[in-house]
Amino acid sequence: MASRSQTALVLAGAVAKGAFEAGALAAAHQKGLRFSRVVGASSGSINGAYWAAAIRAGREDEAAQALPEFWLNRADFGTFNVSLSGIFSERGFSTGDKIVALLEEAVGSWFPGAHHPSSLRIVTTPLGGADGKIGEARATTYQRVLSFDDEDFDTRERRAEVFRAATASAAFPGAFVPVELPGIGDCVDGGTVNNTPIKEAITGEEIDRIVVITTHPLITALPHTQFGGFGLIGRIADILINERLFRDLKEAQKVNSRLQSLDGLRADGTLDAAQLDKVKQALGLEAARRLEIIQVRPPEELAGNPFSGFFSRKLRQAYLDAGGAAAEEVLTGLQ
Repeated sequence: MASRSQTALVLAGAVAKGAFEAGALAAAHQKGLRFSRVVGASSGSINGAYWAAAIRAGREDEAAQALPEFWLNRADFGTFNVSLSGIFSERGFSTGDKIVALLEEAVGSWFPGAHHPSSLRIVTTPLGGADGKIGEARATTYQRVLSFDDEDFDTRERRAEVFRAATASAAFPGAFVPVELPGIGDCVDGGTVNNTPIKEAITGEEIDRIVVITTHPLITALPHTQFGGFGLIGRIADILINERLFRDLKEAQKVNSRLQSLDGLRADGTLDAAQLDKVKQALGLEAARRLEIIQVRPPEELAGNPFSGFFSRKLRQAYLDAGGAAAEEVLTGLQ
């Protein structure tokens, strides 16, 4: 397997189906995969914050067993912290406060402990927007990426900031009240703008392998299904989320193909090193690297809607088993 310094982990959002990711992570760890950067959106940020804390504390062996148990035994309706003010103001059914407390309960005993390098990126959606640029012109973007590294996990106070950011990323509109983050404002589910933030996995890092864990199958076979009401709204959300992943993966493969072709021109003597650098610069590929992208997905749609698992321990167990089986199949035989 690739060393820790070469491999990044990307965890997509899935609400209660995040149990699939926990099962997949446990299997990936057993196969020897270690990660230097973790990137999460939506419920993937909850799993990501937990795993990044485990990396920092050197407790990944324990986490590989405890995270599936956490999803199985704790990720039920009791996770919701019902907010009357949120309901009456029509901002959401629950706050994320209980999730922050559960995360601290799960990892707090690990600290102070070992201090291994750990890098976490969390995608949030600020309702008021954030500063961005199109070329040199200022523009508003609704994606905000929050970075947490090393010492951010070492004290309870700083971990609270990490976990609050994770709950902001997982604040599914309607189900959870938007989470106010200092200097940013109210934030909701990061999956609404970028559910599988692949590019954040490689920015500023010498990464050559990315493991993407998502609950959506590679091919969705629903040609004759009719959708209506909330089912139609949910389906549209799925389409928007997965189209972004499709495009990001397609772009990554295109960059890989171009780099491979250019390396071939260097190998056969068509271009010397200086010429190769100029061509890459002209194509905007001077900083690009060839990436191995490993996708861990279920072979077919997981049962239930995004919230069904909160009400069924049996369904959460099925998600865990499906994640473990998917990772086992994909990762077996990898060098």
